[in-house]
Amino acid sequence: VFVDTAVEISKHDRSMMIEKKNQSKDATLKHFVSLISQLDRDGDGTISKDEFFMAMTQPEVQEFMDALGIDSENAAEVFLLLDEDRDNSVNLQEFVRGMERIRGEAKSIDIQMIRLYMRRIVDELACMPGLVSKNAFSNSCGA
Repeated sequence: VFVDTAVEISKHDRSMMIEKKNQSKDATLKHFVSLISQLDRDGDGTISKDEFFMAMTQPEVQEFMDALGIDSENAAEVFLLLDEDRDNSVNLQEFVRGMERIRGEAKSIDIQMIRLYMRRIVDELACMPGLVSKNAFSNSCGA
């Protein structure tokens, strides 16, 4: 009986954690939608580079970014990360997806994935004749 009760309590606790996480996600999404509507000065449904940089000077936008763990000092880098299709504007989908990706602190798995991608890039570059010094990387090309 004790074990059954403990299992039920554990299931309930997990359900509550999932529900709180979903509510938090919904609230964050609403904040993102609200923020993009504030940033979109001309009402065309996208944020231009100029609109983004102008907004990043506003104290309320800076506070919102800080709350997400995003340094408003890095406005140019943030815009580049948000602008997935490189058209110098950010639509709602790019903004929400990008903000969810870059908010908060980097996790260990994020850093390890970057290391893996960088290692693969270095390996590919090392195999390109004439591009990099043969001694720059120790790699067996074509292996």
